[in-house]
Amino acid sequence: MKGDLAKKPSILGLCNPLLDVSAYVDQELLDRYALKPNDVILAEEKHKDLCKDLVKNYKVEYTAGGSAQNVMRVAAGIFRRQNYDCNVMFTGCIGQDEFGSLMRKKANEDGVITNYAVSQTEPTGTCAVCLTENGKNRSLCAFLGASQKFTDEHLKNNWKELVEDTDIIYISGFLMGVSPSTFQLLGEHMANCDNPKRKYCLNLSAPYVSLAFGEHLLKIMKYVDIVFGNDDEALAYAKLKGWETKDIVEIAQKIASDEKVRSTVGRIVVITRGGDPIVLVERTHDGKLDVNQFPCESIPSSEMVDTNGAGDSFAGGFLSQYLQGAPLEHCVKVGDYAAREIIKLSGIVVPDFSHLPELVKG
Repeated sequence: MKGDLAKKPSILGLCNPLLDVSAYVDQELLDRYALKPNDVILAEEKHKDLCKDLVKNYKVEYTAGGSAQNVMRVAAGIFRRQNYDCNVMFTGCIGQDEFGSLMRKKANEDGVITNYAVSQTEPTGTCAVCLTENGKNRSLCAFLGASQKFTDEHLKNNWKELVEDTDIIYISGFLMGVSPSTFQLLGEHMANCDNPKRKYCLNLSAPYVSLAFGEHLLKIMKYVDIVFGNDDEALAYAKLKGWETKDIVEIAQKIASDEKVRSTVGRIVVITRGGDPIVLVERTHDGKLDVNQFPCESIPSSEMVDTNGAGDSFAGGFLSQYLQGAPLEHCVKVGDYAAREIIKLSGIVVPDFSHLPELVKG
């Protein structure tokens, strides 16, 4: 993290990183650990040896996971395809162990510059991904470990490298349960930024974030320049705000119109809705609302393999173009493309993006 990093365009992601440990397994392993196909659970005591079992007895593949880390990996893959030179950075907390080294190695291979905080007491967070029926079924078991130990002290100690001149800061709502002060620190920094092109981005991440951490979320939202979410997350946020509407377009307009500390910079709200049109509302600096809906390209059912990570891939595709100054319509188009490409693969493996829509700069 030295040298001329700050001289290039830059984007930083923050979340709770997990190393995905993926393997094709048999039903016997699922039964032994009381796992169900297509389930997502947090690890219990009975699962403590699951990842070791996978590594010892199956052919495993490793992926540097976690929502914002996935966003950065996708963005880096698109930048690579477009030969766009920038810094794609990520931070979160890992353990001082072999899985932590593998996390760093895999993220770096995908083009992400990592600057992890390292816990001396907790192991690296992992997610056991147990594939059955040739990958049709996926059972996920997450060991949160060190991913829950991130604090804003790591940012303060690495401020110049990670934050000071970064163009886009993207943070996952999942981190709110770990370090709400990190959201506040970054929000205040960007609110006092004199460069209107620099943006603070938040992904609502899951409906429970609004339900469990609503008080913190309401405090943070006033700093946010770009909001990402899906329809369920938008509905949960609307419930938190007490808005008596379930119309996603109206909710997006209300989020865009809500209080904002850096009032000289507008707000963009992007809500994905599965196969339904993507909602994008932009509030310009003078308070006007530009409301658009963009159709999603359909995917033949025969090509759909795994929808896990589609939202992260959309955000990665969108931001990869936004950083380059592309029109919002093109940002949405590339985000939709990136999501479709991920859906065609098992796991969040970065595609080669060989059919990337041509970049149109504003």
